[in-house]
Parts: sequence; structure tokens; C-alpha cells
Amino acid sequence: MTAIINFPEECYDPAILKRVLFENFKLANDAQIVVAYSGGCDSQVLLNSLANIRASSKISVSAAHFDHGLQVSSSRWANQCRRWSKDLGIKFRSARREVVSDSGHSLEALAREARYRWLDEILKPGEILLTAHHADDQAETFLLHLFQGKSIEQLAGIAQSRDVLWGSSNRLIRPMLGFTRNQILKYANDHALKWVEDPSNNSTAFYRNFIRKELAPILYSRNPDLRNGLVKAANSCAEVSSSYRLELDRLLSSQTRPDKRSVFCLTDPFAVSGKISASVSEFADLVRHWIHKSGCSSPTNGQLDSLRKQIVGVGVGSCDIRGGEASVRFYGGHLYLIRQLLTRCFRSIDWDFSETLVPEVGLKIVPGNCWSSEEDRNGSDDFSLNWRQGGETFRLPGRKHKTSLKKLFQARRIPPWERDYLPYLVCQDKIIWVYGIGESEDYRQMFKNNRISPIFSLLRD
Repeated sequence: MTAIINFPEECYDPAILKRVLFENFKLANDAQIVVAYSGGCDSQVLLNSLANIRASSKISVSAAHFDHGLQVSSSRWANQCRRWSKDLGIKFRSARREVVSDSGHSLEALAREARYRWLDEILKPGEILLTAHHADDQAETFLLHLFQGKSIEQLAGIAQSRDVLWGSSNRLIRPMLGFTRNQILKYANDHALKWVEDPSNNSTAFYRNFIRKELAPILYSRNPDLRNGLVKAANSCAEVSSSYRLELDRLLSSQTRPDKRSVFCLTDPFAVSGKISASVSEFADLVRHWIHKSGCSSPTNGQLDSLRKQIVGVGVGSCDIRGGEASVRFYGGHLYLIRQLLTRCFRSIDWDFSETLVPEVGLKIVPGNCWSSEEDRNGSDDFSLNWRQGGETFRLPGRKHKTSLKKLFQARRIPPWERDYLPYLVCQDKIIWVYGIGESEDYRQMFKNNRISPIFSLLRD
């Protein structure tokens, strides 16, 4: 991807930012802009500049502040951002969602993903999200990913324009990537702007802060033009990555299996036969791309490597997506991306064929059709939804004898999570319908017409 922002600009000025927005990013004169507004120096300059630009155009501007709850003063910062927005005559939206660390993922990454997910949720059709990332952020991101041994796609760093989330219809642009941190800071000081100072930005315990405060100054003192070179390197990686993504799209389109998709799936499963033998990085890139296209964030490189080793070694495998939002499972030669499974349900539910919610497993259950008359119902009110506990048997249509559900599940290659988290239908103490298997001979004999089966769908947050 060719860079669409010149680097570096001679100085920061709202007039230059206006040119970048309307000429480089082709924003309409009446664009509806939402600023991801932390209250820090960079986003403060961006918001104030847009308020300036608004006076000579027809754009509308609003601010969106996300409080991660990671600092004791975060509530006070949110209130301060609200006051600053009000002073500028800018609409303000905010939310507080505490982020909890999980093993294998940095708190910084989890907080960033939670913020973008919220921003994508609140954007209205036609609104465009702006963030205040600048050239130093891009250079530091390139170094951070380089030292961590990341892929070409990850070395591409901060995209100048992209979907807010993979697969989202909302657009994100970063118009300040052509300006340096010092240029933005000089503008803020020259115009007597005030901003929030997050103390965590000074802690070199965070790898990015170490690069910013200790390593980068040494490198730049040796080579003042290095920042420019790092940004160019990131842009070159972005060009290569763009072509590579097209190839990954082609591979996925030939490997995905819509017919294998079921209740808990967040996207079409894909067959990985022939792909397991690929290199670790090739396998990781393909799986990561498949996950991203579903709108989910990615597991770590270590988790993807572990998943591949599990598959090669024992023929099964799984790994969780960061933040506990989803899980990757391997079964029967296919990878499945499924909603994170909740607590198993063991209670029996008397079912009157009305919509039924089962929050334990995150399911909504509705009937597939309805009785045309009480005669069809055969006078029976004894219907229930039960979950597998072991030892159940089932009589297939046309058979005299029963077969264990366990054997039927194995024979029909029903994924294990569908066996344990989806209920079967019981009438008069007989299992009459099972997901993935269908109706029993008993059901057909009990009800000649309009036999009802459950339809499952996921409860949405």
C-alpha cells in the first residue's frame, strides 16, 4: 500500500490536517467524525483542530471516551474530557468497562481491543472514526513488532485507513501519521492546551514505553532520519501484506466449509488437510486471517504454534481467543471458531414450544414449526429439553433396537461441544429428537404429522 500521507510534514497545523482529511482521505465536506478521545496530548490536539476545521466546513464532530478502569484517576479523567468537549461545543460519549488480564495476553492489548469493540458498537451509519496516532507511534510499533519476531503483516504496523474491526462496515482513519510527537506537542504548548497525563506512559516496565523513552532516543541521536526510515519500512511491509492477504483470501475460499457450520460457530469452519504440513508461520498466518475475517481478535503466536503441535501430535487441539471471546477447536480435519462455551446446563426444562432462553449455555430455543391442531399434538404435554449426562440411548427411524447416543455421535462425527452443550428433546420419557441425528422412530410413531423440533441460536450480549 502506497503511503497517502507525506512524511514528515514541516510542522503541525490544523490547515495541513484539513488538507490531509479532504484531499488525501477524500472526506466529504459534511463528514460525520467521531474522535477516539483519551484526553491525552495527541487526541486533545486532534479534537481542538477539528473544532477549528468545523468553523470553515460542514463537518460534524463528536468525542468518544473509553475508560478501561486501569488507573485510579480514570473516572476523573473521563469527567475532565466531558468538560473539555463541552467547552468546544462537541457532543461527548463515554463508557467504562474494566479490563481483566488473562494468561498469555498483555493487559495493553486487551484494553485496546475492548476500546475498539466499544467504538465500533457506538458508531452510527456514516460516521467515521479518527484516532490520533502519529509517526512516532508508527516507528515504535515497527520496532516493537520487529523485536518480538512478528510477521510481515504485523510489521506493517498502524494502518492509515481500515475497518474499525475486521468485517465491520465502520471506517477508521488516522490523519496524524504524517506528524511527529514533537510537532504535535509544540502545537499544544503554543496554543496553551491542557491534557491528561497517564502515569502508566512513564513506566518502562511496558515494552513500548521502554522503546519510546530509552531505546528510540539513543537510536535517533545516532541517526536523526531513522524515524522516517522506520515509517517507510512499515509502509513497505504494508504493501507486501496487502498482496499476501489476497493470497490468503484465495486459500480460505477453497478451504472453508459452510456445510460444517453449526450453532456455536462464529464463521465457516475450514479444512486444514495439507495445511498442517506448512511452516509454523504459514499455518499461523492462515489461521489468524481466518479468525480476523470473522471479526474476532487473534490468539498469540505461541498459542497458534501450540495448536498446530496439538493437531500434529494427537489429532485434536484448541486455543482460546484473547479476552475469552471465542475459541478455536480442531475436530475431524476441520478448524472451528466457536463462541466461548459457558457453564454446562444439567437441569431439565419443561418445554411448551415457546421461546426459551438458557443463559447457562448462551442459547435461545424456538420451535421449528407449530401444531396445526390439538389432534396433531396427540394430547401430550410431556415435553422437556434435557442435556446429555452419559448412557443415553436412541432408536433410529426404522430400527427395532436402540443405539447409544455416544456411538451415534461418533459415527456421525458430531463435534464434542455440540454433544454436551445442546439439549435433546424428550417426550414420555423417550428421547425423540437429537441435534445432528434428527427424529427417533418413537417420535414418528407418537406423532404422525407436524413433529416439532427445536431451533437453536446464540444469545447475543
